[in-house]
Amino acid sequence: MTKKTLILAGLMLFIGLTSIYAQKIGFKAGYNFSKPVLSGDGSDEFKNATGVLSAGTYGIYINNKIAPFISLQLEGNYEPRGFNYKFPGIDIGEITGMDISGDFYSRMNYLTIPALVKVKVLMFHAEVGPYMSILLNANEVMKGSVTFKDPITGQNITETYDEENDIKSDLKGSDFGIAVGAGLTQNIGPIQFMAGIRYMLGMSNIIKEPEGNESMKHNVFTIYAGVAFGL
Repeated sequence: MTKKTLILAGLMLFIGLTSIYAQKIGFKAGYNFSKPVLSGDGSDEFKNATGVLSAGTYGIYINNKIAPFISLQLEGNYEPRGFNYKFPGIDIGEITGMDISGDFYSRMNYLTIPALVKVKVLMFHAEVGPYMSILLNANEVMKGSVTFKDPITGQNITETYDEENDIKSDLKGSDFGIAVGAGLTQNIGPIQFMAGIRYMLGMSNIIKEPEGNESMKHNVFTIYAGVAFGL
């Protein structure tokens, strides 16, 4: 059994045992907006070639009240992360005025498990805590066409792409970081409704074998809503 499988099994067992004593168990869904933090030699040029990737996220959560205004919330979420390519390739010299159609992006899907301390006052809540993520799969997709004007001849040039590559082997199998957020929580009898916004900052370089000082860390904003049942 691999180390990643053992970690995942341990986390699932912990959540399962904790849920027995949970006061509320619920489902949440939302949308992720991600663009990694890049650093190292050549990163400035690559930053200009990337844009925000948006994708749906969903998961379950359990909430345990530990003080009058404080609770501990554990979650298990399917979290897509990554970035869009503003143009395929980063070495474009002085080429401008590109017309891009199709899908050009890198997407990394994770199982993310945050452990959040949640403070609730009236209808408002704030949350903060660490998270750990297990990489499920990762792909680079380049399908479509790019038209640009040749800076020398002035003629329009169109290039077409139809590629989908598995990049999971280029990335580390796990990630960890910190999550902070705020929102609204309202209890109506045994039912709890919540909605909010969360920011997750990765603390680890997700590149498995970085060249020189290159680094890529996750940087994710999430809007979410959820409903839970319990005491």
